[in-house]
Amino acid sequence: MRAHINYFAYLLKHKYLVFLKGRELGLPILQLLMHDYSKFSPDEWLAGVDYNAGGKGSQIMLEKHHKRNRHHPQYWVKNGVAKPMPKHYRLEMIADWHAMDILKNDLSFDWYYREGYKLPFHPETRAWVEAYLAESLRYQSSL
Repeated sequence: MRAHINYFAYLLKHKYLVFLKGRELGLPILQLLMHDYSKFSPDEWLAGVDYNAGGKGSQIMLEKHHKRNRHHPQYWVKNGVAKPMPKHYRLEMIADWHAMDILKNDLSFDWYYREGYKLPFHPETRAWVEAYLAESLRYQSSL
């Protein structure tokens, strides 16, 4: 039971951080409230509880999550071809990454060039993401 409570607290914190960054980026409230709603479905919930408690979770459930949520580039792969992500989902993805920056203490820029570059982005979306991250890095270094 404790693992479920811990995961619930983690999800709420994640959703709150996505909401704050998403509003900063100009995203609609409803889109942000619906962010990761599928994680509350029984199949994703149980895998998430396991993963959050130190288990391996489930690769199958992770793939389902990606295919259910438009802020993941995997959602936009149809018949093996990556389609461009609309801007408001790109921004939600950035808000999601920002929340992970805080929760995992791993900067999006570092993570992207270590792991994220493997994501199945359409070339137009990849160029936008890399330009956004480069601009963000320039801004952070000017502070």
